[in-house]
Amino acid sequence: MEQIINATTLKFTAVAIGVVLVGWLVCTLIGGLFNSVSSSSSMYDKADAAIAASKAR
Repeated sequence: MEQIINATTLKFTAVAIGVVLVGWLVCTLIGGLFNSVSSSSSMYDKADAAIAASKAR
């Protein structure tokens, strides 16, 4: 019984980690898109840089 629970827990953990990684990748890609779109105006550029810096911490 314990082996079944452990296997299920491992699968669930792997899925959770995968979802987090995919979410992080999507956020990074969308952030990059916004950076390239808003690079025409320096105000948005500075705001995006500040957001990126705060996320990196």
